[in-house]
Amino acid sequence: MGHVRITSDIFMGMIEAQLNEAIKGTFFYKRYVDDVLVIFNHPHDMAVLLNELNAAHPNLKFTSEVEKANSLAFLDVLITRKSDGSIQRSIFRKKTWSEQYLHFNSFSPIEHERALVRTLFYRARKICTEDTIPSEQENIYSALRVNGYPECFVRFHSRIGNRIQATTLRVPKKSIHISLPYKRESIMQLITQRIKNALQRTYYAATLRLHPNTRRLPLSPFKDHRPVESTSHCIYAFGCRCNEAYIGRTDRSLRTIPFQLQVNPL
Repeated sequence: MGHVRITSDIFMGMIEAQLNEAIKGTFFYKRYVDDVLVIFNHPHDMAVLLNELNAAHPNLKFTSEVEKANSLAFLDVLITRKSDGSIQRSIFRKKTWSEQYLHFNSFSPIEHERALVRTLFYRARKICTEDTIPSEQENIYSALRVNGYPECFVRFHSRIGNRIQATTLRVPKKSIHISLPYKRESIMQLITQRIKNALQRTYYAATLRLHPNTRRLPLSPFKDHRPVESTSHCIYAFGCRCNEAYIGRTDRSLRTIPFQLQVNPL
């Protein structure tokens, strides 16, 4: 979203400052950019807050969605209210979701496939409650299988995604970004390792961010222009003032032909 997200966040912050008292009257209020999750003490409070939000600015238009069958989707989280009053969280997918991810055999660095597997399992661990994690992991296995991912590959990198990393305080390093044309995985690994080794020997406070580029490199449409008289293996024509022409063929350079007339190779 870039600058649009920042601008929207600033604008919504101003609106929330105007409606601070109304927001304080809710049981729970959380916002991500322009998506808001609210829990009200009474059902009629929703209409009151919705009207105040829409009246805060003429260009602002909020819509509401209430829970159905004790479930409500917020961003990519499906929130379900269980019979005992506890909350169940799972991954929300739209009906149009087609299980399409980056195919395992696509022309891209293998690190992209590794990152996809780790991210999907990490997201499941962060979002889902313990009772929905097994079903979500099965959904991930099924979707990755459709996209050509070997089961051993998914199993290995899923363990990395399931690990909870402890936060370690470190001195921040400067990121050095390098974009290189993608060749083959073996070549990219060799180039990456060599650049990392050179970087570690010369600049300890830096970390490498290598971005393989699979787009075709732009090529110059221009070629070197040779003088006409250096042309060889061609058919040539000589013209004279009498409107006559002589057409011939030669394998030699035109500069070796002993004529003083203008040379026009065909």
